[in-house]
Amino acid sequence: MAFEPLKAEDLTLMNRLLQSHPDLQDTISVVRQVGVKAKYPIASFDDLANTLGGENAAVTFRGRTLTMAEARSIIPAYYFPIASEADLTAKMADLAKALPTLSAVASAPTLESVIRLMPASAAAPTFAVPTINVEEVLSLAGGRQKPGTGGVVKSQ
Repeated sequence: MAFEPLKAEDLTLMNRLLQSHPDLQDTISVVRQVGVKAKYPIASFDDLANTLGGENAAVTFRGRTLTMAEARSIIPAYYFPIASEADLTAKMADLAKALPTLSAVASAPTLESVIRLMPASAAAPTFAVPTINVEEVLSLAGGRQKPGTGGVVKSQ
């Protein structure tokens, strides 16, 4: 099924659905907080923590309230820089998949001991990474692609 943007009349339904999908509500909350205060790209965890109010600032994610100091041990360094809101959303989705359920954590010695993240596949580049803007990608693709969350996706 192709992605279809929501309309204003979908707001009531979305609010009902968010009650049974708290992960999405947490993601929206964090993305809003970062969006209000941050300027992309966010270069490091320290920049993210400062954007949210420092090491003692609290965020709720997957039903857990963590200080940024606690989040430091969960968010991998290779997630940085965070290039855009779409990149933040994609990395939060990856992190959400890696975080265990609350019941699994209850029997574990630490939250960090049960998190399973995809390992970093390469070191951060030591040179300026070439960039290409979306308009140029779309032009090169001859109109067969359109912008999407986390990058460029094929159009339907």
